[in-house]
Amino acid sequence: MEVIHLISGPRNISTAMMYSFAQRTDCKAIDEPFYGYYLLNNGLNHPGRDGIIASMSTDPDEIWKSIVEVPQLCSECFVKNMAHHIKDLDPLKFLGYRTIFLVRNPALILRSYSKVLENPILDDIGIKQQFELFEVLRNNQVAVVDSDDILKDPKRTLEKLCRKLDIEFQPSMLEWAAGPRIFDGVWAQFWYDSVHRSTGFKRPSISTGEQMIQEHSSTYNEAMKYYSNLSQFKI
Repeated sequence: MEVIHLISGPRNISTAMMYSFAQRTDCKAIDEPFYGYYLLNNGLNHPGRDGIIASMSTDPDEIWKSIVEVPQLCSECFVKNMAHHIKDLDPLKFLGYRTIFLVRNPALILRSYSKVLENPILDDIGIKQQFELFEVLRNNQVAVVDSDDILKDPKRTLEKLCRKLDIEFQPSMLEWAAGPRIFDGVWAQFWYDSVHRSTGFKRPSISTGEQMIQEHSSTYNEAMKYYSNLSQFKI
């Protein structure tokens, strides 16, 4: 069984990527297995916090074990993680995985994230943690991909991504049925409305917005440093 590990930040088509890979033959998806652990240990008041913590294990050892115990009949396991959820874990645990670092222009992340949680700070959007994890794992089998490239040309970018990961591209990855999935976390009701209405990758008609950048200028400027560094390595 191959573990394909997505390390993303929020509001970054990460759920669409999970749906895409779940369309592959014999692939099981796991949605943000460390979210409950992250909320419990950081005291953050995210939407649905208590229900999220109650719905899943918050013990890292148990979570690692649950990933390892994905049924062996499944040839691929796609694990979606937010970089800031796993910032306190041993990064060497990920060395055996084929890792995707999904990045996005911080202006677009902040614009979307601030609609759900006001005044996001750098630690909320995961880009710093992505860079730190990349520095540890960069000599492993990793791929950096920009969500904007996927939205511009899904087929070409996913083909490149699959080649980088040494797996076969499957056309089924380009579309899926609208609606929720059985593997969605309980937080889907707060965050997944858009992807539940989608049937594939579609480029949104949004702009960065100068007012948004001004309102979050400190966070934006710091995030851009990490985004620019990671972008040098994108496929």
